[in-house]
Amino acid sequence: MDFQYIFDDKWWMWVWHNFSFVMLLIPSIAATILKLIAIRHPEVPTDTIMELFRKICAKPGEKIGGNQ
Repeated sequence: MDFQYIFDDKWWMWVWHNFSFVMLLIPSIAATILKLIAIRHPEVPTDTIMELFRKICAKPGEKIGGNQ
């Protein structure tokens, strides 16, 4: 397989047109995984799960919570 073929114009056009969809998809997948953790381990407090979700969705360098 030719390396140039993988990153041709069609590939970049797909990335450009689907960028916003992918940016919405990543937090949705993270939220689903955290929800499955909450269902599988009900003893974990909701605040802990929400704090983890906030850390996943935080911008680099952004402080989350009051303990940092």
